Amino acid sequence: MDQNQFLNKMSANIKASTDGTQAIIGVGGVDQMTVSNAGVVTANSFVGSASSATALATGSTTARTLANRFADVVNVKDFGAVGDGIANDTAAFQAAANVAGTGNPIFVPSGNYLKSTITNESDYFWMCNEALNSTGTSPISLIGHVEQAFNNRRLMAKTTTTPNEFTEFQINKTFNYSGGTPGFVSSIQNVNGSVSKNVTDFVWGIVSVLNNSADAGENVAIYGQGNRVANIGPVWGGVFEARDLTNTDGTGKSGTVGIEVDVFANGADVNNNRVGIDVVVGKGVSGGTTPIARTGVRVAPQNSSIVNGTWNFGYEALGCVSADFLAKSESYAAFQGNGNNTFGVFLNGTHAVGLDTTTATITNKAIRIAAGQQIALNADGAITMEYATASNSILFKNAGVTKHTFSML
Repeated sequence: MDQNQFLNKMSANIKASTDGTQAIIGVGGVDQMTVSNAGVVTANSFVGSASSATALATGSTTARTLANRFADVVNVKDFGAVGDGIANDTAAFQAAANVAGTGNPIFVPSGNYLKSTITNESDYFWMCNEALNSTGTSPISLIGHVEQAFNNRRLMAKTTTTPNEFTEFQINKTFNYSGGTPGFVSSIQNVNGSVSKNVTDFVWGIVSVLNNSADAGENVAIYGQGNRVANIGPVWGGVFEARDLTNTDGTGKSGTVGIEVDVFANGADVNNNRVGIDVVVGKGVSGGTTPIARTGVRVAPQNSSIVNGTWNFGYEALGCVSADFLAKSESYAAFQGNGNNTFGVFLNGTHAVGLDTTTATITNKAIRIAAGQQIALNADGAITMEYATASNSILFKNAGVTKHTFSML
């Protein structure tokens, strides 16, 4: 509030000191101040200017003049802004900005402001409390860093006119201790939300939208980075967890999805650059050795123990896709399946070709199986073909009984 607002509010709660030379503003509490050097003090003493009077805040040690105290906050109304939607307040905003300088906050109290853009407006830090445009229909339009209390919400906005600006909102926290409780999450920022029963709505905990019209660069809505700086302790760039707390088999319930990746577009992907999940490996230190990462995508139960759970399908492709799985790799294996599974690769649905290697350049074997392993030739697996090492022969069997033998000698 400005000086006049402060004096009007506090004049009803003023008592004089015993010698009549000081005023006690506020009775107890943290808002109490003692005003000195004002002569004989009464409530009427605060009609007019009290700039030269000094005030000692409760618990503090140094008295300051009211003029100095109010100068802590640059307020556009202290420079003549009216905020009635009729008077042009541009000059007042410019004057306040000239005094505040870049980076220092400028307070814009509640009101309707008629203004034009001021000089270098984007360089200033505006703090607004229900500050609206001249018609009172929307928040006041300001360029630069803007914090606005509006409709029981806190809005933050920034128009950037220079490159390489690091961040709009930053939290720094250092964890420097030993110990800790396993399972307890020490967080830097925590957002908790609850959706009540029988609520039909779309509630999203954190929403980040980036509208990109740039012709180049890398523009990312959400980015997480975990840096490993010592050879102990694992690190994750990001973790998403969906937990079913009903302790039931999920019958009749909607989905529990750990992470959903959507790509919405129109027309053909002529440049082949629409990707749902892009898994990239690169150097952790520029100029270091070329890395080898074991797995691009790993599907496993918690802590790799089947006691904690199993997957019906490690990978499932549904709907109309050109290829269920496309591997382009210069590594040891484009696709590798480990573990104890009923099927290494399981195809369901209608396919023109189950496995096609005709367009691949294969310098050795298109399909390779070990001796004694069988290739099933019908649906129930009764008719099989296998290689017998002892006789160096290919055996055709029906229900385990050899029907034909082809010698490889």
